[in-house]
Amino acid sequence: MNERVAEKALKAAEQAGADEVEVVMESSHDMEIVLKRGEIHSEKDCRTAALGIRTVVSNKHSFTSCNLPYPSIDSLAKHGVFLAKKNVQDPYWHHLPMKNTPVEVKDIYDPSLAHLTPDQLFAYAHILLSTVQSVEYVEVKEGHIHIADETFFLINNHAVSGQFKTTTCEVDLLCTANRSGHAECMAYDYFCSKTADFNLEPFAHAVAQSARNGLDAKKLPHGLRDSLLLMPDPVSQVLFTPLAWAVNAESFLWKTSPFSESMGDQVMSSLVSVVDDGTLPGGYGSRPMDGEGNNTACTPLIQEGVCTGLLHSEYTSNIAGCVSTGNAIRTATSDVTVGPTNFMVQPGDASLEELLAELGTGIMVERFSGSVDVTTGLFSGVCRQAHYIKNGEICYPVKEPTLSGNAFHGVRSIQLLGDSAVPEYQGIVTPACLVDGITLSP
Repeated sequence: MNERVAEKALKAAEQAGADEVEVVMESSHDMEIVLKRGEIHSEKDCRTAALGIRTVVSNKHSFTSCNLPYPSIDSLAKHGVFLAKKNVQDPYWHHLPMKNTPVEVKDIYDPSLAHLTPDQLFAYAHILLSTVQSVEYVEVKEGHIHIADETFFLINNHAVSGQFKTTTCEVDLLCTANRSGHAECMAYDYFCSKTADFNLEPFAHAVAQSARNGLDAKKLPHGLRDSLLLMPDPVSQVLFTPLAWAVNAESFLWKTSPFSESMGDQVMSSLVSVVDDGTLPGGYGSRPMDGEGNNTACTPLIQEGVCTGLLHSEYTSNIAGCVSTGNAIRTATSDVTVGPTNFMVQPGDASLEELLAELGTGIMVERFSGSVDVTTGLFSGVCRQAHYIKNGEICYPVKEPTLSGNAFHGVRSIQLLGDSAVPEYQGIVTPACLVDGITLSP
């Protein structure tokens, strides 16, 4: 990555009349294999690079971007100044970050993953396919193996600058079990690692075995009480994805969060404590600095059910009169917004056996597929990989009942938390939980 291109863009914008300038450069090498119907379907290997410029003139700002190489960086920078001058003044604007001290974050870049060869990627694909095929009646319906090697560089005219690299391996796998000539049941799982220290065989076998177990699914029994045991995937999707939006300072300050008048109040079960930790070693969203150059941090958001903090960018923190929490999210081709890094629900003390015993008789849900409205908290969808529990024992799989409710009511009704938190999609880390007040229908 040629950092002089960013410096050139910054100087050109200043010379054109910008009061403040921020330039971001990002490069990525992505390899991916797509699996479909039990075989390798397609593969890609692509390299991209982009540059973005945020320009401020008299509290009016603009954002311009381009793919690299670009014929005239100077003209792009000048165009950003032109657009800012034409824009309306932002009464809430204060300034770009004035200083930064990027923190050290471990295990977010692995040279072995960055230099992975296509042959090694194909070997991973064959491990998934062969492992699934070893389970009777089961095949891969669809899957993806994605390797990314990314570099991020930022500079602004207040002498804030920084650079970091990350590597990521993401794998998702959907398996179907077929004993009657057509797919009878499915199972899905997702895996993510920032390093090459992983083994895909047990992952693939667990997904395949879950699909195989679903062949004996029965209808949902009648007369069950409304307590459910939700495993980490549905917990993250239906309960804590809306919560991550509710403690976002943008929604909080603009009064669209249900917690906008609840800072310092009890907003959920006292069992629940949540932090957002951008410094977590090996975390999905871990990085030494955010999309504006502010250092990332571990930010308490919910403490024993009480709303105690928010996710902030430089912009929202200046409005609120506090410091940024390092939660400015962006790419080189998109302007800044606020979002979580590693949104972590602190685990409780209950083992899976203790959660099952406390449930007694009811339903355990491993996967959820449906819609979640983060603004209202309303969700509705299908329970995948659900099981009927009787007297604390797993009896048999249940044929895809529907699940519906409201996340902001559900988090108030959490009765027990599991003792281990599991990373799920997009950096939400949650334990299993026993929860009341969610509707389950055949």
